[in-house]
Order: sequence, then structure tokens, then C-alpha cells
Amino acid sequence: MKKLIDIYLAKKLAGKPIVKSMQGFTLIEIMIALVLGLVLMSGLIQILINSNNAFRMQSELERVQETGQFAMAYLAQDIRNADYWGCLIGPTNVVNDLANTSGYYNFSAGLAGTANQATGGSIVAGTDTITVSGAQTSAGTNEVLMPYPVATTSPIVTTSSSNFAAGTIVLVSDCLAGDIFQVTNANASTGSLSHATGIGSPGNASSTVSKIYSAGAFVYLPYTHMYSIQTDPNSIPSLFLTTASGSQELLSNVENMLILYGVDTDGNGAANIYVRANQVNNMTNVVSVRLNLVVRSADNNVLTSPQSYILNGQTVTPTDNRLRRVYTQTLSLRNRMQ
Repeated sequence: MKKLIDIYLAKKLAGKPIVKSMQGFTLIEIMIALVLGLVLMSGLIQILINSNNAFRMQSELERVQETGQFAMAYLAQDIRNADYWGCLIGPTNVVNDLANTSGYYNFSAGLAGTANQATGGSIVAGTDTITVSGAQTSAGTNEVLMPYPVATTSPIVTTSSSNFAAGTIVLVSDCLAGDIFQVTNANASTGSLSHATGIGSPGNASSTVSKIYSAGAFVYLPYTHMYSIQTDPNSIPSLFLTTASGSQELLSNVENMLILYGVDTDGNGAANIYVRANQVNNMTNVVSVRLNLVVRSADNNVLTSPQSYILNGQTVTPTDNRLRRVYTQTLSLRNRMQ
């Protein structure tokens, strides 16, 4: 800069024109500058693309992990509690007094399942299903009091009927037997639960229960839950829960469910072999369940090429570029452990 000023001052003092000595950039200099600018710009763009891909990859991985962990936690709680009927050991001594005892009103088995679902229907082909049944406790103790008058047709009198509105299906049981019926009238002031016939759906086949239940018995809420992989309205594979009330989507992008059943073959309370549902001769001998879930990313092209994964010892290679994770957990059936 000082040199330029000195030249300027020298020419000014000599009376020479200043404009002729001032020169701009040459074409070569401009081209070099443009090339350097393009190189720098492409580098910045590449950095931006890589950062965006890394952020997208991390976001999808977090979503996959959250879905897998929540699905496992939700299923684990229900599967572990399968076959709980109060202090009864299994549903063998439970009498089903409902007029319709098929499907989700059956309650005769604590555990059931299907393997490698066939094509057709709402369930995704090639996936497994698992069905668990049992009884849930309601809010409060709901202990049974001595009914009056003492008869098998009398209402079941409890400490509180506020949790059992008319139409609710309940299980009353002690440690010897149990009855499942639909409440036809719940009296909040007396705590009585009536079980007449000809009212509601599925209704009661009889107004008589199998025995007189007195103090020491409790009222529970029996249930049957079937878990499966179905497609939602957007054709996305999802984990569904189906009950007598219908199906509801729990989590999307759960692509597959494969289940192995731990069978106790020698009666010592521990699983000796793990097999698919179609290889189990007697589901009452199952003491544990090995649950496998495949969860995928919501977006495609998260990866640059298809990602292979191992499911039950088999390598699976998808046809898309989604991110996938396999979650596996072995669950003991608490109510079948000795």
C-alpha cells in the first residue's frame, strides 16, 4: 500500500496522468479466482451434505431405538403376566358363564400364538402373532363380601362396585374356583354386581355362578390380548394390539415379530427347548418366550446400500436402504414358574 501511495505522489508531482497507471485484473487472474471460489464452495457444500446426512442418520437411529425399547417394554410386561388368574393356578377351574365363549371371550388358555403368518388377511405375511390371557386387578381392593341372600344367583357383593360399570366382563375367584360373567347392573351404594341373562353383549348364558363366593374372594378384569404385525392406512408395518373391542396401532415401523417358545419337557420348571408356535405340542408346558422384533427407520435411503441383519440365525437382506435393528429378549412366564 505504501508503495502505491509513493507512486501516486511521484506521478502527481511530475504532472503525469494518474489514470493510465491504474490497471485491473487480467482474464487469467479472474479465471483463477473463480476456480478457487468454486473449489471452496464445493467443499463447503460437501461439508453441509455430510453434516445433514449424519444428523438424519442419528435422528433415525434414535427413533428406531425408542420404538424398539418401548415395544419390548410394553410386550414384556404383558407376556410376563400371562396366565394370572388371582390365586388360581391357571384357568382350569374357571367357569366361563358368558353366552359367547369364542375368540377373545374364550379365556381358556393363558398363552397362544401363530408362526409365519400366511398371505392374506390383515396380518403381514411371514410374521408371528402371540396371544396372552389373564386377569388384571382394578383400582381398589374389590374384595368380595358375603352375598345376601346366600345363593349362586345372588349379586356378587364387593367392597366397591365403582370400577365395574354395567357391561364390564369380570372374573370373581378365590383360590379354589372362579367365574367369568358380564355385569348387568352395578350398584355403587351397596357394591353389588348383578349377573342376569338377556342383557348386553356378549351377555350371560346363565344367571347362576358355579359357587357361592364369600369374603376372601376378589373381582378381577379378565382380558385377551393378541399382538401382531399389521399395516396401517399408509401401508406402514406396525405393531398392533387386538382385543374384543377391536384393533389399535401401538407403534409404527415395527416390521417383523418372530417368537420362540421355551418348552419345559421334563417338568422342572425350566425351558429345555425353544421352538416356533407351530412346533409346540402343548402350550401349557411353555414357561418362557423369546421375543424378536425388527424395527426399521421411517425414512428410506438413510443408508447408501441395503443393510443385512440376522434374525433367528438367518441372514436377511432387505430391498431398500432403510436402517434396521433387531431386538431380542427372553421373558419368563411368572405364573408358570415353579
